[in-house]
Amino acid sequence: MLYTSDDFVLLGTETAGPGLGFIRIPDYRRPSWPESVVAKQAHLEFGVDDLDSAQAWMGELGAVLTTFQPDMSQRRVMLDPAGHPFCLTADGV
Repeated sequence: MLYTSDDFVLLGTETAGPGLGFIRIPDYRRPSWPESVVAKQAHLEFGVDDLDSAQAWMGELGAVLTTFQPDMSQRRVMLDPAGHPFCLTADGV
C-alpha cells in the first residue's frame, strides 16, 4: 500500500508502474448491472487459466455470480461484496 487515509487508499509499488486507487463515496449506492439505474463506477477484467477454479476462489472471497451471463464458456461476470461487477475471462479471449 502506497498511501492510506480515512477516505482514500492507493495500492501499488514504490517503483514506477501501475497503481490502483480507491475513494470513499458518501451515500454510496451499489451499481445495478446489467440495468443502468445506478451506473457502475469501474470495471475490472481478469484473465484466468481456469474459469471454474477462479470463480470458486472469488466465491470464497465473497464475490457472487450475476444472474445475467453473456457467455459462461469464455467469461464469468461476478459482483464483489460491495456490488461492483468484474469479469473473469478465459486467457486468450
